[in-house]
Amino acid sequence: MDAAEHILTVPAEAAGSRADTWLARALPALSRARVQGLIADGRATLDGRPLKASARLLPGQTLRLAVPPPAPARSRRLPPPTA
Repeated sequence: MDAAEHILTVPAEAAGSRADTWLARALPALSRARVQGLIADGRATLDGRPLKASARLLPGQTLRLAVPPPAPARSRRLPPPTA
């Protein structure tokens, strides 16, 4: 499964906000920690350049964030019951 790509344009009211904070607010399904991890993994750009979590935003800038699908859950084998 491919990563979901979010393309957002920074609105005027977000001017001066940290990129990670604003992305977490704009994409409520993602925590700020998750956003920071995606940025650290190189999955975010600001106007086509790699994004730093602490970058301050300007109105009209374009943010792209690629969110990979969740990893499949691993099943745990339980030991056999004891009598």
